[in-house]
Amino acid sequence: MQATLPVTEPLIVEKSTPEGPVAKSGAALTLQALRVRRTASLLTLAIAITGGLSVWYILSSRFEATDNAFVEASVHPVSSRVAGDVVEVLVDDNQAVTRGQVLARLDPRDCVLKVHAAEADLACASADILQARATVDMARARLKESAAQTDTNAAQQEKTRLDRERAERLFQGANRAISKQEFDSAQAAFDVASGSHGVAMAGQEAATASLEAARGALAASVAREMSAKAALENAKLQLSFTEILAAESGRIAKKNIETGQRVQSGQPLLAIVSERCWIVANFKENQMHRIRPGQSVEIRVDALRGKSLRGKVESIAPGTGAKFSLLPPDNATGNFLKIVQRIPVKILLADGSDPDGRLRPGLPVTARVRVAE
Repeated sequence: MQATLPVTEPLIVEKSTPEGPVAKSGAALTLQALRVRRTASLLTLAIAITGGLSVWYILSSRFEATDNAFVEASVHPVSSRVAGDVVEVLVDDNQAVTRGQVLARLDPRDCVLKVHAAEADLACASADILQARATVDMARARLKESAAQTDTNAAQQEKTRLDRERAERLFQGANRAISKQEFDSAQAAFDVASGSHGVAMAGQEAATASLEAARGALAASVAREMSAKAALENAKLQLSFTEILAAESGRIAKKNIETGQRVQSGQPLLAIVSERCWIVANFKENQMHRIRPGQSVEIRVDALRGKSLRGKVESIAPGTGAKFSLLPPDNATGNFLKIVQRIPVKILLADGSDPDGRLRPGLPVTARVRVAE
């Protein structure tokens, strides 16, 4: 067998001439060019990376971003104010409704009967008021009659008193112009007039008391009428509750009502999700020192194929998310572990950002707040 000799690069020998060194061979020139080209490529790559990192740093220093952000919206629960049987359901899942629209109806017959009973009670109370007013008028007339009788008896008493005084002077005079019998008659007439006057005054007091009692009965009748009116209004209000209305405009969700179902007062039947959405972005605590209300925000939604929306910071929560959790941490315990906290930031969408209404509560988004120009 023939031994294989290793291949080596050709030996390059430089020859000197009176004019200078002789040029290198072609292979040496090619290797040197490759080295120069490789060095230039590495320098170009290093410059590009350095420039890219510089641009990234400059741009990133203008923003604070987080992907811990979600779409939020108001969810209005709808429940029944009265108990009853569902006779009609007028909406379906995901249907758009407007404020005040009838969503369902309950059987109104029980409430109608209560309205009729309240109307009857109100009529009775009104009749009692008429009777009480008539009683007051009668008591007032009797009081006037008693007052007139008292005045008459007072005048009669005064007359008999004067007659008795004259008779006493005539009887006790030196000549005794009248007899003892005439003096006794004058005295008896005065006594009878005084007694009649006392009876008249007692009658006047009784008439006054009767008038006050009649006025009290009238006031009680008026109060009963007011109570009956309130009961009637309440019965009508309960009747109006048999129509379940939409408290706000939005879309139907969590529908849990069907025809024939027996519902109780306060039972949740469905929910209305408002079409006005906003973003709640949870930023780390070390990002919050540059975030302020009013700053512009760029929002990217994965559900819209990364479509970019515009908004602005509306407000910052007064506490961290952990503080308002079901079981907030107790930092007074001996086992303490520092965990980076997140603070919710409310972001409002710019007008016209979602013209098709594609955003839905719960969708994750990426929020970038411009903190520097």
